[in-house]
Amino acid sequence: YPEAREALNQALALRPDLGPQVYQKLAQAYAGEKNTAKSIEYLELSIAAAPTRMDLRFAAAQIALKADLTEKALAILEGIDDAQVQNGDGYFDVAVEFLNRKDPANTVTFFTKALAKDPTIADAYYWRGRAYLQLQKLAEVKADLKKYVEMAPDGENVGAAKGLLEQLK
Repeated sequence: YPEAREALNQALALRPDLGPQVYQKLAQAYAGEKNTAKSIEYLELSIAAAPTRMDLRFAAAQIALKADLTEKALAILEGIDDAQVQNGDGYFDVAVEFLNRKDPANTVTFFTKALAKDPTIADAYYWRGRAYLQLQKLAEVKADLKKYVEMAPDGENVGAAKGLLEQLK
């Protein structure tokens, strides 16, 4: 990470116009080193440099989650202007981070937002169904897993989805 930070700082000196992207990468480097304070500093610089770039907000939220800064990530996500979000990718990626953190409520929230932007993301139905299972919302589990099987009959998780559906009969 130190070498990456050095290279990023050199790039920033040569191309200050790349600040938003470079700040984001510096935040990742500091997060990798478990330097939470510096990671937060660069997350905030990234967003301040380009407040209308929702992709940077999604990336910053993911970095915050990876650095175990859930409250910070949620605060960043509150700043998302949904009207500026073109597809479900950012919400999907954030939902995966919450899934990895075993946070089913936020997993459901962000997979739902991803599906509102793009209802064709089959994997979002599968993983949201798994999160609903953790929340013991069985009707929602069944609906999402059925939708996943319908949309992705050859999908990577179709066997697991069918198995769960069979157990829930």
